[in-house]
Amino acid sequence: MQLDPVDVSAVAVPTLSFQYWSDLGSYTTAAANIMHVEAYNGTSWDSVATYQEFNTGWVIKMIDVSAHAVSGVVSLRLRGDIGGDTYDYLNLL
Repeated sequence: MQLDPVDVSAVAVPTLSFQYWSDLGSYTTAAANIMHVEAYNGTSWDSVATYQEFNTGWVIKMIDVSAHAVSGVVSLRLRGDIGGDTYDYLNLL
């Protein structure tokens, strides 16, 4: 999911904040699926953060994105990826 570009030139510490939840419930799998947070550097997408964890509830994630501004604008995307287990689809429910 690509987020709208945001002008952060007037912000002291631009931060991305979101809630993350990856819970299998009663299912079991060896590896959690992966969520990548990426920033566009004007040419390609750079990794900002990667999360691969199981949670029993919503967890707040906060990322300082000041180093990823291009001419004062931050362009971010969230990308999901499989964890490499045969039953990865169970983590998508």
